[in-house]
Amino acid sequence: EIPLELTIGVSVHPEHGDQSEVLLRRADIAMLSAKRAGGEVALYEPGQDEDHLRKLAILSSLPDALERNELQLLYQPKMNIRTGEVLQVEVLLRWPSPVPGPVRPDELIPWAEESGQICQITRWVLGTAIAQCGAWHRRGLRIAIAVNLSGRDLAEEDLPEHVLQRLTAHGMPASSLVLEV
Repeated sequence: EIPLELTIGVSVHPEHGDQSEVLLRRADIAMLSAKRAGGEVALYEPGQDEDHLRKLAILSSLPDALERNELQLLYQPKMNIRTGEVLQVEVLLRWPSPVPGPVRPDELIPWAEESGQICQITRWVLGTAIAQCGAWHRRGLRIAIAVNLSGRDLAEEDLPEHVLQRLTAHGMPASSLVLEV
């Protein structure tokens, strides 16, 4: 037995276009939508072209944005409710891109995982967050940081070495970093 999976994207002439290239592109967009939804068949919906083009623009801009440090990290405190003491901060990723416009995390993370670019984002986040934590420690603020990892990150064989190098470079103990999956 050979298990088969079938995913179909449908576009209809003339409602979704009157040229074969347009209909094929829109059928492909509908098929990707069906895959993401875990379904077998999806009909093209008007507006999906714009979403698809935005996704392509974001993913093609991402490597340069990482190189230019255009992404930003925000730090959300995690407190002990009884004492009011901040125990650690959770790292939150933001990308206020001028072009193609601000990128929401709920867009960026799934698309980066799907395209395989999530590991580059994780390395940038780890490097930036550990450097910030090191700066806080040098000023006497002893606080840990929590960084979310993707399942894909766990497949990276050199991830532990990368983390250790970042921690060592900033004089940080391993206890200052919490990795969340």
